[in-house]
Amino acid sequence: MYDDGDGVPQNYSSAMVWYVKAARQGNASAQNNIGVLYRDGKGVPRSDSSAREWFVRAADQELADAQFNLGMIYRRDNDRPKAMEWVMKAASQGHAVAQFTIGAMYYDGYSVPRDLSRAMEWYLRASDHGHAIAQFSIGVMYDDGEGIVQDYYTAANWYSKAAD
Repeated sequence: MYDDGDGVPQNYSSAMVWYVKAARQGNASAQNNIGVLYRDGKGVPRSDSSAREWFVRAADQELADAQFNLGMIYRRDNDRPKAMEWVMKAASQGHAVAQFTIGAMYYDGYSVPRDLSRAMEWYLRASDHGHAIAQFSIGVMYDDGEGIVQDYYTAANWYSKAAD
């Protein structure tokens, strides 16, 4: 409520107070939200270490958003194996942004050998959830013939899906 100003004036400090109350009771979403506030420096001083601590608490409860956020903290720290581990956990639960990110990691060869067929596989999974950037990326792969037979018609269809 206070975090996004839903029905009340936006106030990150007040949001933190309520998140902490819920987090102390083991609420994984609240723990993740505290991590986001620390990561972004909203209502509290920016702190990756505090963000990581809260993301771990929520991620250990299998919250996909927290697993993804934790993976991105590790990615920012250039800890590639841990980044892949946590993003993969979120992706395996159907987290579309995590699925796209895994696809991009395979496409770029980030912490894994470059594998365009695996990139396509993960882009398709994200696309199934309506992830527009994944759909665009599939279009690019068809357009350029990267890891797949070049097909301009199919590329145009994917670009169209991404634009919808």
